[in-house]
Amino acid sequence: MVGSVTIDANGSEEAFYFTGARFVIIEGLRITGGAYHGIKIDAPSTDIVIRNNALFDNTRANSQSQTSAIKGGGTAPVNGVYASRVIIQNNEIYQSTPFRGIDCNACKDWVVRYNYIHDIWGARLAGTCIQFKSGSTNTIIEGNLITGYGLVGIS
Repeated sequence: MVGSVTIDANGSEEAFYFTGARFVIIEGLRITGGAYHGIKIDAPSTDIVIRNNALFDNTRANSQSQTSAIKGGGTAPVNGVYASRVIIQNNEIYQSTPFRGIDCNACKDWVVRYNYIHDIWGARLAGTCIQFKSGSTNTIIEGNLITGYGLVGIS
């Protein structure tokens, strides 16, 4: 499932950051070392596929609430355009500090399927595996295996 190439953000905010990107595929990587996120997708990015990757240890900032493997959306659409049409499929996402697996604000038409999300723990029972909020719409979450979390599996 996962390739042998490791992308280490080495403490940068994230390993991959997209804002206004279109038609991108991230596949077969081990993504680690982000201060806040492994991958961040902000509006108005569209048509992004993240599949067959391992995302782990993307919490180098030691923030109690702002770290996640995949962060999407920003706080609102940009000129009416959301971070949209993103597929997150067949990834392994895990961590052991205050953390979220997939965290989206104002995301539209995202599909999260067949991922293995585990060991999302942290202080004060922190740890949500999949979270869509703040105006997110048309989200499909299906067929994910979620184990070992501190707070919520899917929110």
